[in-house]
Amino acid sequence: LSVHYEGTGLAQESRSDVPMPQSDVWWIPLPNSGGVLRFQRHTAAGQRHLNFPSGLRLSVPPEWTVRPAPGALSVIPPAAIRPGHPSAAFIEIYEAFIPKVNDDHLIASMKAMLAERTRREPSEEVSRVAIGDLRCHQVYSRASTPTGEWMDVTLWVLINRDHVIALAQANLENESFVTDDMVLSILEATSWPTWGRADELFGTWEQTERTPSGPLTEVVTRRLALSPDGAYLRTRTATLQVPAGAEGPRSQPQEFKERSGHWYSRDGELLLSAGLRGYRVRSASWEQRLDTIVLDDNIWTRVS
Repeated sequence: LSVHYEGTGLAQESRSDVPMPQSDVWWIPLPNSGGVLRFQRHTAAGQRHLNFPSGLRLSVPPEWTVRPAPGALSVIPPAAIRPGHPSAAFIEIYEAFIPKVNDDHLIASMKAMLAERTRREPSEEVSRVAIGDLRCHQVYSRASTPTGEWMDVTLWVLINRDHVIALAQANLENESFVTDDMVLSILEATSWPTWGRADELFGTWEQTERTPSGPLTEVVTRRLALSPDGAYLRTRTATLQVPAGAEGPRSQPQEFKERSGHWYSRDGELLLSAGLRGYRVRSASWEQRLDTIVLDDNIWTRVS
């Protein structure tokens, strides 16, 4: 868990510092994913709304401080801010898409994530809470601050079909700046998006870019295979081509990368999820029975 200091302009964690953004569009690095998580915030009707790129919306009281944290988003009640010292309490928010999620497997993954963040093994105890028609699990742990204080941590894991959000509730030991009722009010008011999978996108799509550099040309070919079962495979092959008449092979593979996960679509958007490693939403447009799609203004052609 990240430990926040008031007055430094930074959200500080023992392994990395994330500068405070200066606008209402914030970009959060996603660990091990090569991507970023973007969310927007605005205040209306006495609530601060946090609008994530997936369409998920969470609301917190407008007086709470909102800050980025490594791979997550952190909100802090005003009573917990201690100038020059770590915050006495906060909530960190995580979001993921995990298809056909098995509760036991998910909780094991959440425990592993919590252990990595707190550097302590969480309690074996897991509680279950009903939030409307959704199932919610609670995992318990502790974390220490750089000042040697201990924090009690409860990880709330809420599941809605493939969509999972986790709220890490942290309080100084024997304190309750962030109460269970506060967390419940956030979870109960959560607005969930609806994602599906458009039949028109089934298949393999390809996009090629050529970039001249002196006598050489770099050719980058990207492929995206979208399966009806929701799985995707994305590959990127970079090849350096040499001019005709040059000695040696005409081209040499330079780099190959691939990423797999699950995909979802809805009007004007394509979401590619790598599970707990994060997801990326891209603007998309397509028409039925046509052999091209447009992703972030780039044209992709169907190859199968």
